[in-house]
Amino acid sequence: MIMKDWLHFYFFLQFVPKWVAPNVLTLTGFCQLLVNFVLLTYYDPHFFAASRDHPEDAPIPNWVWLVCAFNNFMSHTLGKTAVLQLLVNVAEM
Repeated sequence: MIMKDWLHFYFFLQFVPKWVAPNVLTLTGFCQLLVNFVLLTYYDPHFFAASRDHPEDAPIPNWVWLVCAFNNFMSHTLGKTAVLQLLVNVAEM
């Protein structure tokens, strides 16, 4: 079954109203990835914070990594939920 890996996204689909376009969900996920980029660029503009070669640069705070992990998870979840919502809406027509 092709869609068996997507069955757990039905849980998230029940929280999305049917009038919300799937493109809005995808755009929201993309905006979350942009927030990740802005956060990491703000705290580490030269990508040296996690390097042993540049100990003078402060490490990135742990909360930034948690926010980035959550945003990345939600971005993928919203993207797959958008596709699932589109398929459900087309099947109801």
